[in-house]
Order: sequence, then structure tokens, then C-alpha cells
Amino acid sequence: MQQDAIDDEFIMFDDDYRPLRPLTEEAFYKDGKYLGYYFSDISEWKYHITALFSYDFCHFRTLHFLKSHGYPTLQYSSHQPQLINKVWYREMLAKYPEIPRKGYDEWSTYFNYCAVEHAAQYEPRPYVTLSWPPVGGENKGVFQSDYLFENFYEDTYAGGSLFAGMSRAFTDEEQILRENEKKCLIATRSKVFHEAATALRERYAAEYEREYHEQPQLAVYFGSGEEVLPELGVPQALTLSRSKINSLPLGISRASQTAANFLPGIVELHLTDADINILDRKEFGFEAQLEYTSLAFMLPAELPADVPLFLRVAVSLRNCPERTEKVIPVTLVE
Repeated sequence: MQQDAIDDEFIMFDDDYRPLRPLTEEAFYKDGKYLGYYFSDISEWKYHITALFSYDFCHFRTLHFLKSHGYPTLQYSSHQPQLINKVWYREMLAKYPEIPRKGYDEWSTYFNYCAVEHAAQYEPRPYVTLSWPPVGGENKGVFQSDYLFENFYEDTYAGGSLFAGMSRAFTDEEQILRENEKKCLIATRSKVFHEAATALRERYAAEYEREYHEQPQLAVYFGSGEEVLPELGVPQALTLSRSKINSLPLGISRASQTAANFLPGIVELHLTDADINILDRKEFGFEAQLEYTSLAFMLPAELPADVPLFLRVAVSLRNCPERTEKVIPVTLVE
């Protein structure tokens, strides 16, 4: 930002982005306003991972900086090109000279600064990046308002993947544009599928909370010693979908001295009938550092109708014989 050789206005980008169609200046600057594309709100980010990386700690620091100075807390690391006004960026650095030494997110400091200090000439917008997060994965931020750029993942084009058979490199322009339209359609269908599943889960979670005055979640506690069985809390009943993604929130807590602080855990889900015939089974592992996650799964296409069903939940530590199991009555909906 301090180099005079760089223009006062320039486009900053990651090296793995690709445009999906021809673009004009209006993708970056429209109606006298700079456009900034945000991916999420840092203050609402859910870290469903077993270990934090330098990237995560960077955003913790950035969040503290933004809150301390009264700026919005949107997260602008959106894996897409963004237009930068170097004069404004230098202005921010002059006002907060500690920024280059603190390891903040270089996108989120600048755009949240612009949203306040240059509000009349700035407009925040939801990001427009395909494959961030990877198509079909859990949404971790806001939904894209459009798809103008692709965050390129080599694995997405491998055999059996969503974009298998499509070009990984630029070849014929017409062919690439057709493929890009197809990729956007695949992503849109996936988004609609996930939105429908999320809406259904939220609806039945709200109904459950009204009836039982608690949230429909799994909770595990590992006490002291290797021989102590884990304590397991489960909902009193569950509504699961036959055709959409189901997701069970799981909270994990541990005593200060317990084998669970260094041994990974296992959650087993068995869908059974009243005679304990197993109709479906899932197994999820979680590392010793994990405190919160969600267990996402789909049920088989064919399940018996009009018979009582139950979800048997078992929790244990890997390679330990002790396990705790509880049974939850299940209602199936489409």
C-alpha cells in the first residue's frame, strides 16, 4: 500500500480466483460508490473445527480491533477480487499505524473502515464467489448474491465430483462460458437444497423448544478417570427428514483430568425399529480438542412407513470399551 508505483485505485485478489463471465467496472464501482463484498460477520462465526489456525487468530484480533474503534465487523476475506482505493487505505494506516504490525485481516480492516469513514462513497454487498465454501458444503457465512468469480479447487473437478469432466484451464471461450453457467446452476440447486433443509430443521427445533423448553441437541460430558462412563444428554424426541439433510448439534465438555483430553471420541447413530432392527447407521469421530460441532447425515431413500422408529445414540472414547447409549423416539417427515 505504501508503494508509489501502485495506482491509487487497483484490484487486489488471491491467486486462485477465476472470473465466470466478462465483467465491467460496475462489478467494483457503481453509482459513485465503491463496492465491498463480505463473506460473513466475524462476531457470528462458528468454529466447528478441531484446531484453530493462524487465519482464525488473525480474525480474533481483527474483531477486537474493529469493536474497539466502533467499526462494523463484517468479514471481507471473500476469495474474490476487490477494488482498493490506495489513498483511503493509506489514510487508515496513518490513523492506526499499529495495523501493519498486528497481523489483522487486510481485507476486513480496510472495508469496515470505509463503511464508516467514507460511508457516502461506499456500499457493502454479499460476496459473489462460487466454491467458497466448496459447493455442497455447509454454509459458514452469508449466501452469495450472485456468482461472478470462482474460487478454484482442483478436487472439485476430479472424477465423481460436482464439476467432473469440465475444463480445469481456459480453452475455448464459448465452451468455458457454457461450463461456467452449468457450474452456477449446480451451485444454485445445492443452495436451494441446503436452504430447504435448514428451514425444516429450524422449524422443528422451534416446535421442540416450545414443547420441552430446551433445545434439541446432544450433549456429552467426560468425567475424571478412564473407567468413568461419559454422560450423555439427548432430546426427548426427534423429527428427521427422509429427503433432506439432517443435522444434530453436539456439545462436548470434559473434566480437567480425563482421558478424553487426549483421546478422540466416537458418536454412533443407529436408526432402528421397535425390534432393534438396524435400518441405518452412522459413525462420527471427534478430536480431543473439539467442543462443539454438528452431525450432518441423510437417511436411506427407503424406510418403513407407519412403524415406530428410534435413534440409538452411543458415545465412547476410541479404543475404550465403555460406552453410553440412549434411545430417542423419531418422527419422519419429508
